[in-house]
Amino acid sequence: MTDLERAMADLAFIQQRMVASTRFDGLTPTTVAATGMLALVAGGVQSAWPAVADTPLHFVGFWALVALIAVALLGGEALARARRVHGSMADQLIAGTLRILLPFLVAGAGLALLLLRVAPDSVWMLPGLWQLLIALAGLSAIPMLPRTILLPAAWYFACGFVVLAEAAAGGIPSPWAMALPFGIGQLLVALALHRAVQRGAA
Repeated sequence: MTDLERAMADLAFIQQRMVASTRFDGLTPTTVAATGMLALVAGGVQSAWPAVADTPLHFVGFWALVALIAVALLGGEALARARRVHGSMADQLIAGTLRILLPFLVAGAGLALLLLRVAPDSVWMLPGLWQLLIALAGLSAIPMLPRTILLPAAWYFACGFVVLAEAAAGGIPSPWAMALPFGIGQLLVALALHRAVQRGAA
């Protein structure tokens, strides 16, 4: 290895260490809170017009659409804001965050498709399972997010088990089995981010 190659390797190592020790600031409390409100509005829509989610396929499709809108809001902001806030480290921080979160997103989508295909009568399990996956994603992302993310992660974890227990009778899940855990959970995430911003400004 030449001196130049050694220097480049050292620089890459230093950059990796900097990325690993940098908190990802690509999300704002406002946008995260908006996704919580979106979940609550979606719950109200399903409650007022049950036909939008009156079969397992319709239920999964309706909430998948809500999730896609939320992911688009969060992802669009994260991409734009990370480049402003993190500069040259933005791409690596985004890639690191995706490596943590994508497996949970894929698992959530895979569970929905699997149940629809082989056991549509078991769709009642999806809200609780999705909430448990989000709790685990939050816990996995703690190195890149404020430690206050522990509270919303604990909320999602508890809700997952409560919702599974309440929905065990089967049938189409209640709209509030999705709306309340996700609505309140995202508002708690927004609060955690807001507190982190206040601490940083202090």
